[in-house]
Amino acid sequence: MSDTIQDLWLDFIRGAAPWARYDGAGGATMLLGPETRIAHDHRAEQLAIWENRYPAYG
Repeated sequence: MSDTIQDLWLDFIRGAAPWARYDGAGGATMLLGPETRIAHDHRAEQLAIWENRYPAYG
C-alpha cells in the first residue's frame, strides 16, 4: 500500500490527476487497502450529516 500511495503522490507532483477532486457527499473517495480504488457515494448517509453541519461550500 505504501508503494501505491507514493506512486499516486509522485504522479500528482508531476502534474497528473491520479484521483478525482472531492466534491462533497456522494463524490469520489479513494479507499486505501489491499486493493486501492475509487468509490462513489461511499458512506453517503454518514457524510450527509456532516455536510449539513459544516457545508463544504459557503
